Amino acid sequence: MPAPYTPPAANEVVVRVRAIAVNFIDGIPGFLYRVVLPWLTFPAVVGSDVAGEVVEVGAGVMRLRPGDRVLGHAFGVEKSQNRAAEGAFQHYVVLMQHMVSPIPGSLSFERAAVLPLALSTAATGMFQQDHLGLAMPGAVPVERSETVLVWGGSTRSWTGSATARSPARSPSDPGHSHRRSRSRPAPRAASASHRRSPGGSYAYGPRGHGDSGCG
Repeated sequence: MPAPYTPPAANEVVVRVRAIAVNFIDGIPGFLYRVVLPWLTFPAVVGSDVAGEVVEVGAGVMRLRPGDRVLGHAFGVEKSQNRAAEGAFQHYVVLMQHMVSPIPGSLSFERAAVLPLALSTAATGMFQQDHLGLAMPGAVPVERSETVLVWGGSTRSWTGSATARSPARSPSDPGHSHRRSRSRPAPRAASASHRRSPGGSYAYGPRGHGDSGCG
């Protein structure tokens, strides 16, 4: 059965999930979460990268409203949150408003879903004081005598479109099909309808892992 709907608290929004991106940690066997994320309480809903539509906003949310197309970084498995309602792999996900951004109509949900964690990781490396500690950008550009060397690399990701009743398969499954997406200025997301997502939450139990279907 689907995960329960959780209304937003102050400074939170609820997003109807239309696409997700699957990161490495999302695909590890359930028992490894005990090692990688020892604080995580079960049953848990994982997933970080999400795109969809805002359906409800909490008190204090002024810049977003129901119907907005958005991308968001879900923090359900983070130690500071540790909350199943904030995991991306379900019909409706609760997101902190400052981790949500509107997207234009020209950007598909599948393409938007690959951005949140990548942007958060880049921002962490550039602006946190225990990393590069660069000055935060503002609305008005300021000339600074700073140079940042980006050592290029590439990656790939799978994203799941909201096909509610598609079977869940792993990348190693013979029936698995996807398009690879390498990092580039305009990232492409592979639409992987084989991935259960949006249509059904992944919940990991204390003795292993399982998934709850979409009903």
